[in-house]
Amino acid sequence: MKTGGLLEEILAVYQKHGWQLRRVLLRPESGAGSETEQLLSGVAAEEATIDALWFSRPSHQGCEAWELRLIAENP
Repeated sequence: MKTGGLLEEILAVYQKHGWQLRRVLLRPESGAGSETEQLLSGVAAEEATIDALWFSRPSHQGCEAWELRLIAENP
C-alpha cells in the first residue's frame, strides 16, 4: 500500500478514538508529496530515520497520553 493510503487509514482509526495528530516523522526517501501534505492537516513533517506519527489525547486525572505509530501495514 502507498504511504498516502496508509496515512489515511491510520489517521481515520486514531481520530475515531479521540487521538490528535501532533508530529510527523518521515524518512527523506518517503518524502512529503502533495497527497501526504493534505492528509497531515497542517502538521509539519520532520526528517527522521523512521516513518511514524505521534498522537496524543487527554487521559485520566488531567494527564495526557502519547502514542507513536509507525507508518506500516498491520500484520
